[in-house]
Amino acid sequence: MLENIYTTKMTANKKQLQNRFSKICSEVGRTSRFMALVMSVVIAVTMLCATVVMAALDNDKELITLYSKGEMVELENKPFIKENMTYFPLREIFEKLGVFDIETNSLVWNDGTILISVSEAAGNEPTYYEFNIGSNMIGVAHSKDSPIGVKVSLDDYFTALLVNDITYVPYTYVDYMLNKGIAGSTEKFDFIFTVNAENSSVFVSQKLTWPCSSDTISQKFGKRVHPITKEIREHNGVDIAAAEGSDVLAAADGIVTEAGFDTEKGNYVVIASDNNITTMYSNLAAINVASGSDVKQGDVIGTVGNTGMSTGSHLHFELMINGVYYDPETVY
Repeated sequence: MLENIYTTKMTANKKQLQNRFSKICSEVGRTSRFMALVMSVVIAVTMLCATVVMAALDNDKELITLYSKGEMVELENKPFIKENMTYFPLREIFEKLGVFDIETNSLVWNDGTILISVSEAAGNEPTYYEFNIGSNMIGVAHSKDSPIGVKVSLDDYFTALLVNDITYVPYTYVDYMLNKGIAGSTEKFDFIFTVNAENSSVFVSQKLTWPCSSDTISQKFGKRVHPITKEIREHNGVDIAAAEGSDVLAAADGIVTEAGFDTEKGNYVVIASDNNITTMYSNLAAINVASGSDVKQGDVIGTVGNTGMSTGSHLHFELMINGVYYDPETVY
């Protein structure tokens, strides 16, 4: 359900103009009515033109935004969404993410069959992939001398597509070939993309760890009535109901930039990662790290508590990417 980009949001003004037009018609003669009619037509045409212009301008906004190593990646062949799946231009995204900077890596097109070799570093044995336009199966081999025999079905429905002579593949293909399917991969390729929809989603190549053992959401992301102040405010994270004293884990590698106490957040920790991801954990009972600490994904950084402006034991968890808050429940 994508954001509405086809309106100038002038409905209220239009109603006012219609009311004024009715009043003119009731109070003046035929000439005035004729002039009012001309005016209403002009106004309607103007509003229509404004709507078209605004729609055109808004269509220039990036629906899908790609980042690598914290920097935005511009793609000439724009990604698109079909049946709720995001598709990327295969060759271009591999080029922009630096895959072909490694001499052993390559992509060969053979009459609808795509042959790809991918290694995360020079000197490593590449993983070899083969798939066809219109097929949802990827063949995998971990040695150049062995035939591609293992077939992996990434999805029962989504397939590679040929659009204007450009090969587009679902996000799951990119994620698999650059991360999950590489033999012996330790570093993996770094990329994030966001879908700027009404309910925005975030796709992170190196998955984030859920920060505690509970997955019970007591307060969701977005506007809400604050349980204590009763004000309608943005809730920039999620509240996870969990037992007091249970472990809180770092969702990603990073540096602790803040660790302290705030009257609203209670005990809290902020962690900044290399790829412009920032996570925040608040209402903690205890903090196990200090500002400047280097933490790894899964490290215990504190315990669930009921400090600050809180009505019960829970963890408040926030996710920010490139300065924008995202719902942690929509991270894939």
